[in-house]
Amino acid sequence: MLNSSPSREAKELHELRGKVAVLEGLIKKKTMEMDSLKRDYSSKESDLYNKIELLQMANDQLIQGGPDLGMDQLQMEENEQIESRFNRFKDTAKFGNLMDKVIALDNESSEQIETNAMYKEQLRSAFEK
Repeated sequence: MLNSSPSREAKELHELRGKVAVLEGLIKKKTMEMDSLKRDYSSKESDLYNKIELLQMANDQLIQGGPDLGMDQLQMEENEQIESRFNRFKDTAKFGNLMDKVIALDNESSEQIETNAMYKEQLRSAFEK
């Protein structure tokens, strides 16, 4: 009876250490995901500020009756972004499995929907002024 107790405790201790290791791995993975999301957020935020600035310039030029250079610049940047996203998707499609492709497409469509909503809101607010 005394022999079974220490081995049972050793087994429980081993199981608990295994669980701790798994949890530490999950924490590390989530931390890395959060860092990645923070970088993505910062990048998108910077892009949005740049686009807002270009829209404001275009709006000012339109109000003054000048050419719409800001919108042309904005369209060029948007085309570059779309091309970059397309190239990333092509790279993912080459090496990823079907689920990776679906996730990549879902992410791209979500980003496009958000961008479209942002542009609509900016145009709405510009026309209200």
